[in-house]
Amino acid sequence: MRSNIADYNAVVEAASKFTRSVAEGNSKYAKELFTEDACLFGFLNGKQFWLQVKSKTEAEIQNKGFKRTFGFRPAIMKWAKGQKHIQTMQYLFLPFYPLMRLMGQANNMKEIALSMLTLTRDGYHKFAIDPKDITKLAKDF
Repeated sequence: MRSNIADYNAVVEAASKFTRSVAEGNSKYAKELFTEDACLFGFLNGKQFWLQVKSKTEAEIQNKGFKRTFGFRPAIMKWAKGQKHIQTMQYLFLPFYPLMRLMGQANNMKEIALSMLTLTRDGYHKFAIDPKDITKLAKDF
């Protein structure tokens, strides 16, 4: 069942305000989206702009006062068994998955989930969680 058009328009307006506030370097509206319990943020597509938005968003999250914050940096991810929506790009990377796995630059969805649970339970010594850390944390679960 679809939501009414007012709900859709509210989401569009919120996303637009967030994008404008970050693009203008004024994070006032973005800060309103953060609460003590949770945060909502998104990244836009683009090279330099994306890096600036990502950097500012992560800095805001870290400075918000959460007990612990972590930034996941997965590389190639293999989809989960039974997953319905798989992007074409994932099929293109599939032949490289075993090699990337040996190099420590690939994970599967189960490892991502287990590493998040381990981080919630035990924490970790650094903010940026790369593919090798994801594998280690999943094994620690």
